[in-house]
Amino acid sequence: MATTNNETQEIEELKKEILRLRTGFNIEKNAKNEAYAFILSNELFKPFSDFCKNNRNKDPHSLCLSALQTDKELQPDNKPLTRSQVLLLQVMKKREEERKKSN
Repeated sequence: MATTNNETQEIEELKKEILRLRTGFNIEKNAKNEAYAFILSNELFKPFSDFCKNNRNKDPHSLCLSALQTDKELQPDNKPLTRSQVLLLQVMKKREEERKKSN
């Protein structure tokens, strides 16, 4: 069974969309893995665990976007951000910019 030009064009468009989605997925996956590695290598697992417990009913993506857009800290007690937290936000901002560029 032969394919028509329209079917071939549609297949090519779908392939491009799959590649775009796969690229975005890999960028997001790598950013999260980098954040996890940062948390673990800087002995921030306990503060991260506490943060998760304190923000259990909040949408993590919304918290990240809010922090990235306003540079406000994520800590509920309004203490200044630690150097590690600042670095983590910088990594997240960089990854968000890369994600936007790829779309």
